[in-house]
Amino acid sequence: MKRTIELNGVLSNEDSLTSEEMKDRIKVLNLLIEEEGPLPVDKCNKINSFDELVKKGKFVLNEDGTMINFAYPISALPTAHRVTLDDGRGFFSMCAIDSLGSYFTFWQNLEINSSCSVTGEPIVVKVEDGKISYKNVENIHCIHVNLNEFEDWSASC
Repeated sequence: MKRTIELNGVLSNEDSLTSEEMKDRIKVLNLLIEEEGPLPVDKCNKINSFDELVKKGKFVLNEDGTMINFAYPISALPTAHRVTLDDGRGFFSMCAIDSLGSYFTFWQNLEINSSCSVTGEPIVVKVEDGKISYKNVENIHCIHVNLNEFEDWSASC
């Protein structure tokens, strides 16, 4: 079954951010990739709008608030979805949809190495110039939920 999702009313992750906050968010994402795991909050002390980004829910911190575990589309914790950017850097994404959306965060071609959540079959997808250019499985599907209906969606992917 092929179904189109209506995107009217779906907000971008950056819709509520100022231009400075958008730049600072990307700085934190880059630090998270460099860290290759949870990012200590104290490594973000030079990010001017860090506290505001936390208030706006752009990062999910651990229980004691000392580490960033998730920052869309990156998961600092291992998942089944590994993204490799064109520049060679890699990270885990929170879900399959976030893997695909990584292109529009970093504006780089990328390769996704994942697995089917039902069969465990390996899945490889390449995104070039904003479009899927390769997939190793002909008939693959992603499930999308309207996350605007959930208060803390960033921790429930």
